[in-house]
Amino acid sequence: MKNQLGSIFTYLAQAGLLFFGLAYLLKSSFMPYHSEAVALAWEDVPYNFQRLIWTYMKAASAGWIALGVVFIYLQYKFNQNKEVWIPYLILVGGVIFGAIALYSAIGLRMTTPANAPVLPVVVILTVLIVGFFFNLRYSKR
Repeated sequence: MKNQLGSIFTYLAQAGLLFFGLAYLLKSSFMPYHSEAVALAWEDVPYNFQRLIWTYMKAASAGWIALGVVFIYLQYKFNQNKEVWIPYLILVGGVIFGAIALYSAIGLRMTTPANAPVLPVVVILTVLIVGFFFNLRYSKR
């Protein structure tokens, strides 16, 4: 039997990572919640700080895109050979990255007026974990 549900959930989580990665990569200014956090419009932020924030956004986007691409490849390989270590690697990498992203978003919400994206991170983590359990059911043991 094919592992359709594990694949669907894992690919959905990776689509979320790629969406965030591309959104940050293609954005020429900071996100709306960044503006809320600093209580300034992008144009009012000093140029050197704009460059710093912009650079961090591009670095974060690289992480999201890299994880998304690697995990999509790993899921594809898992569907071919059902090696048990693959779902664990996807889970551990995703939970580490997701937990830190969640910690950052919650911290920003608690210390500034920003409405940082907590819910999308929780949804992506949940979908990733559900995918892990479906993948595990079909792995070689």
